[in-house]
Amino acid sequence: MTQQSSAVGAGDGTKAEAPGVPAGKVAVPIATALEAAGKLYLSGRLADAERVCRQVIERRPNVSDAYNLLGVVMSAQGDFAAAAVPLARARTLEPDKASIREALGRALFHSQRYREALEEFAALAAASPTDDYAQFCLGRALQQLGRHREACGPLAIAACLRPERAEYRVYRDRAREAAARG
Repeated sequence: MTQQSSAVGAGDGTKAEAPGVPAGKVAVPIATALEAAGKLYLSGRLADAERVCRQVIERRPNVSDAYNLLGVVMSAQGDFAAAAVPLARARTLEPDKASIREALGRALFHSQRYREALEEFAALAAASPTDDYAQFCLGRALQQLGRHREACGPLAIAACLRPERAEYRVYRDRAREAAARG
């Protein structure tokens, strides 16, 4: 027996595909479709997760969680440059959501778009100064831009907030050494 897809939607006639249920038999709310996509992502079925996210977006283009999850899935697939597109859309829809800005910052960083990544991490660090990871990523983006003296501050904060994180100390020390060299 072949696996078919079911219709998923918002319960308002909006439908998208989800694996495992006969086509057109069940209308599933968007939240349920996104939950299924999340489970597909966690189980490593990235192509299926991507497909469900895209179907949700096709039917409901203003659901930030669908763009966010699509970007996370694309990042997991290693396509960071492409992941930045839906993540930027998610940030536009929910500019104050830290998890979206972090995912976008990471995608931009891994795409070597360090100035844009810097903006995301700076916003995160400003909103939550005790977020060690935001401070660390802010420092790393500054380092990648050659701004080692400026990187020392956030990297030192990250290392103080989480002294058990060896990589924080390593990058802090590298920034200090590069800043001293001028």
